[in-house]
Amino acid sequence: MHAAGALDDCFKFSLKKSIASRFDRLAEKRKLSTEETASLLREEFVEREEWQVAEIEAAVREANAGEFASDDEANASSQNISANELSAPLDA
Repeated sequence: MHAAGALDDCFKFSLKKSIASRFDRLAEKRKLSTEETASLLREEFVEREEWQVAEIEAAVREANAGEFASDDEANASSQNISANELSAPLDA
């Protein structure tokens, strides 16, 4: 593991050409340097992954505690989702 300060000094990574060109276009459109864009990319990735891991861990704790939706709750939820999908505009 790296100390947090060490990552501020240097962070290298490789991108496939197709991703690199998209990355460059994104930086240009946002009027940011590639370094600023890379910094945002790292921050947003870490935040998203931390959130995802926390959600998964919470779901595992709930499952281990036997906290599951009843059949009626699951059916009501799936019917609600289906109704929402049917009423959504086609161009959304």
